[in-house]
Amino acid sequence: MPERLALGKLKGVCILKVLVCGGREFTDTTFIHAELDRLHAQYRFDTVIEGDARGVDRIAGEWAHIKGIDLVEFPADWKGEGRHAALIRNERMLRDGKPDLVIAFPGGGGTAHTCFHAEQLGIPVIRLA
Repeated sequence: MPERLALGKLKGVCILKVLVCGGREFTDTTFIHAELDRLHAQYRFDTVIEGDARGVDRIAGEWAHIKGIDLVEFPADWKGEGRHAALIRNERMLRDGKPDLVIAFPGGGGTAHTCFHAEQLGIPVIRLA
């Protein structure tokens, strides 16, 4: 497993796991696929981690499936964890998924929460607009 690297040092490094996050309402499939294609060509990740929510998460999951990239989904446990299930899931994706990089598409508080915690853990974050 590679050490966590600052984003500037990622160029040319094989990224093993990439967490993709973004808003449920952001559904620009063409943009999401194009950006994932571009970043995959640059960093060569082989696992996509996503939260199995509508919008960016599922579009990223579909992209991984099309590309033959391993997919790890972390659905929120709404019944067991209640109204904070998405935030708990986001922290679980970082803790248990152990991504080497976070790719954040436009989103709201949940996306910001994931990026904040990733940076606190020293995981590089690429924010796309």
